[in-house]
Amino acid sequence: LSDIEFLEDSTTESLLFSGDEYNQDFDSLNMEDFQEEDEDGTQEIVRCICEMDEENGFMIQCEECMCWQHSVCMGLLEDSIPDQYICYICRDPPGQRWSAKYLHDKDWLNKGQMYGLSFLSENYSEQNCKTSVSTHQLLADVFSVNNVLHGLQLKMDILQ
Repeated sequence: LSDIEFLEDSTTESLLFSGDEYNQDFDSLNMEDFQEEDEDGTQEIVRCICEMDEENGFMIQCEECMCWQHSVCMGLLEDSIPDQYICYICRDPPGQRWSAKYLHDKDWLNKGQMYGLSFLSENYSEQNCKTSVSTHQLLADVFSVNNVLHGLQLKMDILQ
């Protein structure tokens, strides 16, 4: 039997739970073989429009997704790097609705600074940016705990 005929005749469960050669080969694989890590234990991702995943030359990192791009491919030189760089994917994510593109200001959520009025001498946002960031982080943590509790509740309902 060829591999295709063998797979058509068997079920997924029999392949997974049997002791055949396919299952043994899968068990012998080690996930560490697929993970290439740097010396400090972190894995850097290079996502550039040139589709090369090598780190070479001057690189720039996106503030949101923390992916690296070649500055030459992005048209940026070392002296023309912006204070905050956001990559082409984070600026215009694929599949995002145009009505949701500017739904919230990510800079305000991360740094707590909102745009102020030009005629005011004091900017209220600058005075309370730490409070805004702390509040946002607290609400994000509460939301995460709420999601975990909801998942646990569903699991408990299934077990009962």
